[in-house]
Amino acid sequence: MKSVSKLAIIAFAVCVVAGSGIAVAKSPHPGRSAPQGAGKVPPAVQRPNHTSTIPRRYTVVNTGSLAALDGSQTHGAKTCPARTVVWGGGVFVSSGQLGANVNSSYPADNGWAADVNNAGGSDTTFVVYAICAKQPRTGYSIQSAKATNIAGHQTSVSVTCPGTTKILGGGGYSNSGSTAVNINSTFPFSKNTWRVDMNNASGSDATATAYAVCGRARGRTNVVGSAVTNTAGQQTHSAVACPLPQVPSGGGQMSSSSNTAVNMNGTSPTSNGWESWENNASGVNANTTSYVVCVGA
Repeated sequence: MKSVSKLAIIAFAVCVVAGSGIAVAKSPHPGRSAPQGAGKVPPAVQRPNHTSTIPRRYTVVNTGSLAALDGSQTHGAKTCPARTVVWGGGVFVSSGQLGANVNSSYPADNGWAADVNNAGGSDTTFVVYAICAKQPRTGYSIQSAKATNIAGHQTSVSVTCPGTTKILGGGGYSNSGSTAVNINSTFPFSKNTWRVDMNNASGSDATATAYAVCGRARGRTNVVGSAVTNTAGQQTHSAVACPLPQVPSGGGQMSSSSNTAVNMNGTSPTSNGWESWENNASGVNANTTSYVVCVGA
């Protein structure tokens, strides 16, 4: 596992975000509905049958397939249904090209939002997922922390849940509209801390923000998948499952690499866990590991 002090900028949250999301300084293109393109197929996440053991009103909703034009950063978002709040979320990108990466994946407007950078050489598609359920009776909040993401560097920023509350989900946001600024890692660092490592391969400084969705949930636990070798010049998949009958409330991916050419292509829920895809455009092998936060009896 990478050191917490990797490239030495780590911040911890000290304030509650009363809603969800932040003021977006960039203006990415909105994702347009599109047919599923060639490449990977997004997971079909369905409501589990064992509803008595999971959070009330638990559901996973998604945007459907959105178009991400080549050479652009594209925004997509999905709002949770009425009488639910966001617990976590993710984004799936269908492209297998090393230039198609995730700039941001984060809670926003009682749902989930993502900004996808497509520098892959051809148009692609993506899907944004929001994991939603009834608001926990006590302790629900969305926390954030931010740090300067210096040009040419990878920056780490972490955010901690208050009191005895624990991570339900989390994500990362960059205020940069550059296709050269992407998430390297976003994952539950501990039971009450979410961490984001942001790559800035552009020529301008940016700001990286980590989000933690916090609360109390029955049976909540972090599950770490097996590390998978991501060979230089390849896109590599990793996955992790929740122990039955638990379901995912959030999740993410961690890379072993500090290289700004190793970026997250996508990270999203499956029916019983989480999967991630990592692009390694560097000249050195790396490892990628999927994480999932599981809830339920």
